Amino acid sequence: MCESFEADELDSSVWATKIMRPTLDDARAARGAKSLYVHTGATGAAGIETKKIFPRPEGHYYGRMFVYFDALPTAPQWAHWTIVGANPTSGSGGEIRVGGQQDDKIERFGVGTDQGPTGDWTNLDKDPDGKGKPVPLKQWLCVEWLHDWANDVTRFYLDGVEHPSLATTKDVEHLGNSDVPYEIPELGSVWVGFWNYDQGKPVTPSEFDIWIDEVALDDERIGCDR
Repeated sequence: MCESFEADELDSSVWATKIMRPTLDDARAARGAKSLYVHTGATGAAGIETKKIFPRPEGHYYGRMFVYFDALPTAPQWAHWTIVGANPTSGSGGEIRVGGQQDDKIERFGVGTDQGPTGDWTNLDKDPDGKGKPVPLKQWLCVEWLHDWANDVTRFYLDGVEHPSLATTKDVEHLGNSDVPYEIPELGSVWVGFWNYDQGKPVTPSEFDIWIDEVALDDERIGCDR
């Protein structure tokens, strides 16, 4: 599946609204003339969720999208956000996330889960060289990910380069219930957008604008050139 956001409106047979509905915008685009514009408050969420690409007999899928962040949280410490969420076919497996977190020094990309057997946790990007870099703002980024529930593996790629520190398996220690192996449930849907969580403290800034373009989902890695 590939969504370019070039139509006059979103196809309701393909996409459902996630919390609040984003709009199609011609202010900027990674390709073409339009993109998906997401505006939220400090603790808001808006996105779109797939309706019909699952179940997948392969037991995995790859995703690719271009994303433009106008701003990300600078406070409080550990304020975190999601741009991709994959949800199980039943309500017991928890959400598999691609997003990031503010570590009191820089804003990093991160992967993790919410609820489910492994709890609420985010592993933060340490690439390159075990240090990690801030998430770039005010430019288009190519974000790719793998969710493989047949083998309990996830992977993350930025601008075509894998970040091994964000690869997860059953054997990778995570920050939630670390005594429980990291297991991915069979997935039933994927959403893209922006969801910020405040950790119970005021968030800076108080609003967020992001743009998403060229969302693609496939059973093989897609890359940034397609």
